[in-house]
Amino acid sequence: MKSSPHTFVLALVMTLFFFSSNAIAVEKSQSKCLKVGSIKTDSNFRYECRIVSNKKQWVPVKPSITTPAIANPNKVDMPSLTFGPLLWSDEFTGKSGTDLDPTAWGSNLGNYSNTAITINDPSLSRLDGSPQGILNIKTRKINDPSHYNGFCARGKFCQFKSGRISSRNRLNVQYGYIEARIKMPIGQGNWPTFWMLRDGNYDPKVLTPGEIDITEWYGRYPTKSWSTLHFLPDPTDTKAANSAGTVAEYAQPLSNDFHTYAMAWLPNSITFLLDGVPVKTFTSDEIKTWPFNNFFFFILSGGVGPQPNTIFGGTWDGWQESTMSVDWLRVWQLNGKGQVVKETVPKMTPEEMLAQLK
Repeated sequence: MKSSPHTFVLALVMTLFFFSSNAIAVEKSQSKCLKVGSIKTDSNFRYECRIVSNKKQWVPVKPSITTPAIANPNKVDMPSLTFGPLLWSDEFTGKSGTDLDPTAWGSNLGNYSNTAITINDPSLSRLDGSPQGILNIKTRKINDPSHYNGFCARGKFCQFKSGRISSRNRLNVQYGYIEARIKMPIGQGNWPTFWMLRDGNYDPKVLTPGEIDITEWYGRYPTKSWSTLHFLPDPTDTKAANSAGTVAEYAQPLSNDFHTYAMAWLPNSITFLLDGVPVKTFTSDEIKTWPFNNFFFFILSGGVGPQPNTIFGGTWDGWQESTMSVDWLRVWQLNGKGQVVKETVPKMTPEEMLAQLK
């Protein structure tokens, strides 16, 4: 059927109206902040107008997404534990391809290890946009390292790039029941981790470090999950170790489905669990230099171990991309213990920052 001139004009007017309306909406959503302290929101975050680098900018200060009401962790086989309220969680819901909650997470960029062959790429840690909410941390092979991708171990070109997120200086935890539901990637060479490092803002003069690896998964051993504590050796014992760990094994590869990796963390005691089943408990009686009564922050990372090798994921077997998927991360009060602290970086002037270097 042929269109009349009037029909054509009407369609043109409607089209112009549609695009102008959308342009107005975009302009409104991206409008400049004029008054410090003013607030605006969208479907993902609440923004506050603040001065950043001598300019007024919209700064995300709070996610618009609410934490679901969850009664307690499911099927935890430890009768000695009493669960309190949910202290904090990230369910990783949000628009597809968007960044994470900036009040809790930052993405690592580049490489700062003398052994790594993987460079951190913030674009590889993204939400999937599903109603369930999934964080996908991808690892990709760099097929032409001669194209600049940064330098890795011993000044060589990086062989892989991967996502790595951290709650450092945004969110710190001391004690509680910590659990994350994770589906491991597929492919030998993969070395994803869910781990924690000591926060340095509370007592910077204390030199005793600490690292908690809630789970390390090696692609060469797909049915096993490693959990390890790292600490300074006992100076009074020349044979003392500087780490203590355990291995949990499942009947099927842990990349087949989601599993819950957890830690029951109390003063002077840490128990690692897989799918609610305790694997092993470590105490300060065994580890004399116990540094784990402090505040720690979260790290979720993909990556590949040094190549070629038979540990740290094994030797890469030809895959081009792998994905570590995280359904959620939750922190519960446990036996009356547990704290979640945000914004631990003290507000300092440039002069105060420089003074820290002296």
